[in-house]
Amino acid sequence: MLVGAVVLTWSSAGAGAASLKADFAWVSLVLIGIVGMTRNYIRCFARSLRRVPLQEAASDLRMLLLYTSGAWGAGAFLVMPDLPTPVLVFLFAALPASAAAILLRDANGVAVFTLPSSAGIAAAALMGAWPLDVWVAAAVLVAGAAIVGLTMLHCAMRRRHNPVPQLAVG
Repeated sequence: MLVGAVVLTWSSAGAGAASLKADFAWVSLVLIGIVGMTRNYIRCFARSLRRVPLQEAASDLRMLLLYTSGAWGAGAFLVMPDLPTPVLVFLFAALPASAAAILLRDANGVAVFTLPSSAGIAAAALMGAWPLDVWVAAAVLVAGAAIVGLTMLHCAMRRRHNPVPQLAVG
């Protein structure tokens, strides 16, 4: 949410700012994903009557992450200024992916969020007349792949050193 607020502030201050309609649409899409994740958390963990099986909870979370990644990737089309700085675009892609990698203990969940959002942001860079469009798109894709790869490596190392079954899927 913090990254989204920074991007909206930065993009609305620029010369080629997106419209209020586009900003509202993107924020609404991301908020729907956040509400869905909160609902999933309440349904699975905060309720004490019946616990939801871990595989079902992980599957629900991955579907919500897939939706949210699509909404985040669409933000590159909706809220980025006409000529964004390459740093803004890279941070727009890398910061949420890094946060997902740090917060989630599920390599598949990180991949489900990072890869589609990185692809959407790279597509926006290539389709727009952005400065250094090919280089920015390549950097976004490489950063997304590196974040997913490092998360998978971390999960594999954790499984190897902790062969006891864990509650977290990874």
